[in-house]
Amino acid sequence: MKLKLLTVLFLIAYIFSFTSHFKDFTEGLKEGNNAFKEGKDYATIVVKSDKTPNLNKTLVSKENSQSITAQVTTVEETITFEVSETKSTMTSFLLGLLGLISLFIIPMLLIVLFKFFKNLYKGTIVDADQIGRLKFLAYIQITFAIIGNTIVYFTQLEQQSIASFYNLTLVKTTAYDITLFFIPLILLMIVEVLKQHLRLKEDADLTI
Repeated sequence: MKLKLLTVLFLIAYIFSFTSHFKDFTEGLKEGNNAFKEGKDYATIVVKSDKTPNLNKTLVSKENSQSITAQVTTVEETITFEVSETKSTMTSFLLGLLGLISLFIIPMLLIVLFKFFKNLYKGTIVDADQIGRLKFLAYIQITFAIIGNTIVYFTQLEQQSIASFYNLTLVKTTAYDITLFFIPLILLMIVEVLKQHLRLKEDADLTI
């Protein structure tokens, strides 16, 4: 009974953890799609400077010239501005990929959760199918965690590149979210424990 209750509580926490990032997934799909259509990538960075930077400049890369415009807001020497660069970036691709994956994975995720709870209600707590469903849930969230933190990495590179171009110092950058890995890693640990339990049970049945 305790195992069933703890499993239900843990999966509820998993659902809340996953759905809390659903808005990020849908926004990623929208932003990635818009960036692809417009050929532009938008970034908002916060920098620190003694004066408003000269934004009438063109960033020249090896591929092409990238016109940069910005909306500047200065508060206590902290400048926040949105930069529009005419280019396609890895960040835009990953945001679009994240949104696209979420559209296909979320229905599958709901089906797996339904089957898991259905079998759990019937009293089937530990069997190969249930363990496989838990493993699927863990792998799905690990995939999103990896893609999400990869987006953060490329976003940091872009922010630093923009700030360096204007000779400015970043006040803060987009932070990695390692908490996304906690629940799926715990799930994988539970999967291994249940596999050992199932193996011992099968050995005991054969012995009898």
